[in-house]
Amino acid sequence: MPTSPELQLAERIAAWHNRHPLARRIVPAQVHGTGVVALPFAPGARRPRLLTRERVLPGLAPARLARLALRHGRPAHPGPAHWPLRELLPDPPVAPTVAREWRHLLTAAIEVGDRRLRVFVGPDPAGPVLGRRLWDRRRLQLAGLAGVVLAAGALLAPVLAGRHADAPSLASAAPAASASPAAVSSPVIRTALATPAPAAASGIAPAPATGEAPVAAASPAATGSPGPTPSDRAASEAAAPAAASSPAGGGDRTAPAGDIRPALSAEARAQALAEGRRLRSQGPAAAAASAASAVPAARPEDAGKVFAVAAMPTRNRSTSQLRIVLMNAPTEAEPGQPRAEVMPVAGGFRAVIWPYDSRAAAERVRELLAARGIPSEVIAF
Repeated sequence: MPTSPELQLAERIAAWHNRHPLARRIVPAQVHGTGVVALPFAPGARRPRLLTRERVLPGLAPARLARLALRHGRPAHPGPAHWPLRELLPDPPVAPTVAREWRHLLTAAIEVGDRRLRVFVGPDPAGPVLGRRLWDRRRLQLAGLAGVVLAAGALLAPVLAGRHADAPSLASAAPAASASPAAVSSPVIRTALATPAPAAASGIAPAPATGEAPVAAASPAATGSPGPTPSDRAASEAAAPAAASSPAGGGDRTAPAGDIRPALSAEARAQALAEGRRLRSQGPAAAAASAASAVPAARPEDAGKVFAVAAMPTRNRSTSQLRIVLMNAPTEAEPGQPRAEVMPVAGGFRAVIWPYDSRAAAERVRELLAARGIPSEVIAF
């Protein structure tokens, strides 16, 4: 069944209007006032020139309407004879006798409620539509909200990705560290651990600090050791609450309320003293001598004391055991070699590397551990 020219034009305009995702949906019945508009042009050497600057539509520059008319307009009336025709008059400076040519376009109005917008259409079946659309407020609000969410996601994505990469779980860090000790440990720490055993001790007391700087640098770049790994940072973050309340440097330290120093049994203290007397009575082995040459010798004020490097306290034994894995310290007792073990303290456990016969040797290991993100302190027995 053939359709009327008015309905065909209304369907074209409705399809164009609804093509925009943010536009209000209309139907052909809301398109009214079909007609034809004629624009006057003056013939030119290169291209015709529009003779009027009348703004037919609000916000539509005459130059845009002129381009549409030159490309798609027709010299004669393109619609049915009964369609009304409006001719745009030339501007007053143009004399009535000046030669002119006319370009005709189709026009119609979109009416929704009390709102009315007029558009211009090229007469060809596939001619373009020029004009404004009626926007849907709800669609505009949803589009604005979606834009805000996308912008926030784009800003937060790098931050969340960085936190995920820098803070792996302790559960995943432990197997990786135990499977590949070379990847999570520093050879310098291994060398620093291989220091002579302690000499003697009489009781548990806080370790007084010395003003002498350690021989080995605390930074990984100076020692040739790799920097902190994600696994080390995970252990450091787990100990942050305890580290915030305990001293970080090598200054004077006093025992806090509720002793958190490892408690040695009488048997363990006696073994440490015996080991110190035995080592002092005999010369060091060749391998131990090369390792000890890089560590400062014991000072006179260190006589009769045994030193240990203790990590910050934890609430459970497994976390302290993980720190031993990250330290990559030997756990088996060998003559003349420090070892690492988990010792119970008030309210938790501590990973301890001991014994050392000089404070300088213990401080060197403490600073190496601090450079890798494992806070610790030197204590004296």
